[in-house]
Amino acid sequence: MASTSANVAAAIEFWYSPGSCSVAGHVLLHESNLRFVSHTVPRGYEPNSLPASYTSVNPRKLIPALSVDGEIITELPAILVTVAYLSHHPEWVEGSSSAGLIAGRAKVYEWLGFLSSHVHATAFAAFFRPYRFTDREDVRPVVKQKGRQTIFDALADIEARLPAQPGFVVAGAFSVVDPFVYLIARWAELVETGALHRFPRLQVFARMMEQREATTKALESEGIPPLFQQ
Repeated sequence: MASTSANVAAAIEFWYSPGSCSVAGHVLLHESNLRFVSHTVPRGYEPNSLPASYTSVNPRKLIPALSVDGEIITELPAILVTVAYLSHHPEWVEGSSSAGLIAGRAKVYEWLGFLSSHVHATAFAAFFRPYRFTDREDVRPVVKQKGRQTIFDALADIEARLPAQPGFVVAGAFSVVDPFVYLIARWAELVETGALHRFPRLQVFARMMEQREATTKALESEGIPPLFQQ
C-alpha cells in the first residue's frame, strides 16, 4: 500500500503491472499525495494471461484500473485526469491560468490522444504484442518490425515537440502528460538499448522526471530500476 496525507476522503484502489503503462498512473498517484491501495497484477505475453481476479475488475483485460469509492475507471488517460481532479490539481489537466485554452487544456488532450491511440496502442502494441493485429504467426514478425519503425517515427515526433530547454511538456508546467511521456521514454529503451541517445531532449526529460520523488516512489513500488543512475 502506498499512502501519504489524503486530500480527499474517497477510497482509492489502483491495479498495475510492473513496467506496463500503469507506471504513468503510479507516478501521478504519488505526485498527488492521495491515499491509495495498490494491487500488483501478474501478466504474461500471451493473450488471456491475466488472472480472473483482475478480469473481474476490468473485463476488457487491460491494465491499469482505478477504483474510486467502488467505481471502476479504466484507460490510462481517464485515470490520469481522474487523479488530477481528485487531488485538487485541475492545472495538471487545464494548464496554468496564464496558458489559456489552446496552450493549456487543448494541448494536454492532444498529447493524451496521440500518446494513447498512436504511440501506445498502435506502435508499441505492434512491437510488443503483434498477436493483437494478426492471428497468423508467420506475419507477426512483419507486424513487429512495422511497429518498431512506427515507434521511432513517434519518438522523433516527440523529440521535435519537446522544449529546447529542459522542462515540462505542456506550457512549461507539470501536467498529466509528463508521466506519460516518461513512460514512453522507458519503453524506448526496451525496444533498443541506448535508444534515447538518438533523442537528446527526450533523454534529458526522462532524467528530469527521475529526479522527482514521485517517480522514485513509483519505480520502487513496482520493483523496476530507473533509467539513469543518479
